[in-house]
Amino acid sequence: MSWQNLQNKTSNKAESKEIDQIFTSVFNQVNGKKVIEYLESITINSVCSPQATDSTLWHLEGQRYLLHIIKNKIKRGNTNE
Repeated sequence: MSWQNLQNKTSNKAESKEIDQIFTSVFNQVNGKKVIEYLESITINSVCSPQATDSTLWHLEGQRYLLHIIKNKIKRGNTNE
């Protein structure tokens, strides 16, 4: 491992922390919370019928995963303030 690799990891952490704080500032507003609630309603709280295809289920799971990433960034941004 070189010094450059260590420096890149440090800058990536700083960059990640900054992005987390941006997510927090956007989604901790009243309208941002409404957006999160809406995204939850169409992903996490959505139920597919037994006739749903595999591709439909995978698509919904991808949406849920993305929402989970957003919520984790908001949570990390709150703890990094």
